[in-house]
Amino acid sequence: MKTLKNQFLLILLALGLTPSAFAGVHVEPFLGYAVSGEAKQGSSKDDYNGGPIIGGRLGYGMLGFFVAAEYEMGTLTQKSTPEVDVDVKNLGVSLGFEFPILLRIYGTYFFNAKGDASSNEYKGSGTKLGVGYTGLPFVAINFEMNNFSYDEVNGATLSPELETTYYTINVSLPLNF
Repeated sequence: MKTLKNQFLLILLALGLTPSAFAGVHVEPFLGYAVSGEAKQGSSKDDYNGGPIIGGRLGYGMLGFFVAAEYEMGTLTQKSTPEVDVDVKNLGVSLGFEFPILLRIYGTYFFNAKGDASSNEYKGSGTKLGVGYTGLPFVAINFEMNNFSYDEVNGATLSPELETTYYTINVSLPLNF
């Protein structure tokens, strides 16, 4: 009877500790390039040439899942005459999953999105959807679609809203401690 009790306690201990052995801090710096995009406001539309994007995620990861705070910044060049550089700074929350078959998917909701262009400061929110290839040691190659809606400019309400979409390719270093 005592042996059965010890085996039962050992099984409970193993089940209780196993998930926590795979849990930890998720850290993921990334560097990429916005390859194309567009901005629309009402009937007006401008395209982006692209630009560099840098950022990172910091959060919690367990059994392939992660939840993290994400911050990214970069400069997009708007195709207009003259060309305008748009400095973007976005803060949000990411949720993702890394499959054991060389693939990862994730999404981010940016609750604080800012874009500075030609003395105008735009504020709004947005989303990001991404898919990544994880077949290389330590490195992930990701493709992302970013959608933002800016409803405020220089502290005043913007109507109609400025809608932007751009696509990025980046290299990240997803680490779990």
